Amino acid sequence: MTTAADIIDRAYSLLGHKAAGESLSGDDADYALGVLNGMIDSWNTQRLFIVTVDEVVATTSGQTATIGPGMVFNTARPVDVENGAFSRLAGIDYSIEWIDRVTYERIPLKTVAASFPQYAYYNAEYPTGTIYFYPVPSTAIEIHIPCQVQLLTFATLATDVFLVPGYKRALEYSLAEELAPGLRPLDPQIARGAHLARRALRRTNVDVPLLNADLRNVRFNIYSGL
Repeated sequence: MTTAADIIDRAYSLLGHKAAGESLSGDDADYALGVLNGMIDSWNTQRLFIVTVDEVVATTSGQTATIGPGMVFNTARPVDVENGAFSRLAGIDYSIEWIDRVTYERIPLKTVAASFPQYAYYNAEYPTGTIYFYPVPSTAIEIHIPCQVQLLTFATLATDVFLVPGYKRALEYSLAEELAPGLRPLDPQIARGAHLARRALRRTNVDVPLLNADLRNVRFNIYSGL
């Protein structure tokens, strides 16, 4: 567990703005907390900084379902959803393919009903998102949606949070980078440390598509070469 104060203290120490064990002024700490939360907010827009992917489950029916705190899918509003959504009906899972807004809008009759949806469009409205299903499930059905879990901002300097491996160092060095302007020239070692720590997170979070090398059902055209 770590607090915002711990991260801020380390960032200022890296910059040489304070000695080990020296207390920060309230103004310095409050300013750094705002910078830290702003940096986290920016990271949360980037897929490669997500903490993990959680599967959110709800039973719903109808054309739409809300997603957010206290909504049908009761979770923090995700910046985006992940592939792998599915519905479960009578113990059988049916995959749901995500489509974009334009594709959804091109569906002529969006109220066509079926036992389970095959497609879904996520409208990332704020503060509550909306999921549109097609075809529309005719009865209540269990839907499983993988959602990106973002790094939480710190409510106070004393807010205690659990950080998965790699994030503490990335936050400390990146915050030092953010705080350097106005204090002193940025040490290249700090910039390099921040870059390497963020790159480690991106490398961990990258989702490399698997190559499908199964050619048994592929027809080869001897004339086109395809």
